Amino acid sequence: MNVQLTPDASQFVEGLVATGQYPSAQDAVADGVRLLQARHELKSQIHVGIDQADRGELHDHDEVFDSLRARLDQLKNSAR
Repeated sequence: MNVQLTPDASQFVEGLVATGQYPSAQDAVADGVRLLQARHELKSQIHVGIDQADRGELHDHDEVFDSLRARLDQLKNSAR
């Protein structure tokens, strides 16, 4: 696949490569595509959550945040 970038986008990508943030323009653009994929997935998950909320399938926020904190602690401890 060949992709044509606008001059501004091309200059931005070239700057990322020139400053060493990416080894090549292809790597920078591939990272951009990964970000778009993540954004698309996040939007899909948000819509699922909204649909669940509309159906009354809600969770207590304290339980959710306690669970998230426990998971974060678990990840921090496994990284040591």
